[in-house]
Amino acid sequence: MYGCLGFSNSRFYAKPIAALVTGTGRDILQRTVEIAENTLNLEVIYGDTDSIMIHTRETDLVKVKSMGVRVVNEINKHYKKLELKIDGVFKSMLLLKKKKYAALTIVDEKPNPQGGPALLKLKKEVKGLDMVRREWCPLSKAAGQYTLDCVLSGDACEDVVHKIHS
Repeated sequence: MYGCLGFSNSRFYAKPIAALVTGTGRDILQRTVEIAENTLNLEVIYGDTDSIMIHTRETDLVKVKSMGVRVVNEINKHYKKLELKIDGVFKSMLLLKKKKYAALTIVDEKPNPQGGPALLKLKKEVKGLDMVRREWCPLSKAAGQYTLDCVLSGDACEDVVHKIHS
């Protein structure tokens, strides 16, 4: 809606209504953060124009998904025409600042044939980090990718620092 109403050359251009759309979205997002933090006692670590990220402090994927369902159900109770959904679960994340992060996203899970935790298929997601830019030289990109892989590996901090330094 905003793109159509906020574009000055659109035949539907209506700046005050476009501002209402963004203001309403901001209010809904802020209310979502407040409910997650104050009602559900969860830690919101990031919020953008259309999403929030919650640090669950949990490694059990079943419990993480259960927490996500609780958030979705609690938020969706408050709105008739809006429906929150879980967009993804990150195994680990490096959050630098707004719109600049890297994470390992869980894209699939399969039962472990030997029992124990599920086997996870992960995908690296990189948003806004300079190393994805085309003008960086191959050596800088390779060093950045290696460093990022080490940071997201889940290894102990001391081991990560040692790998990067070596």
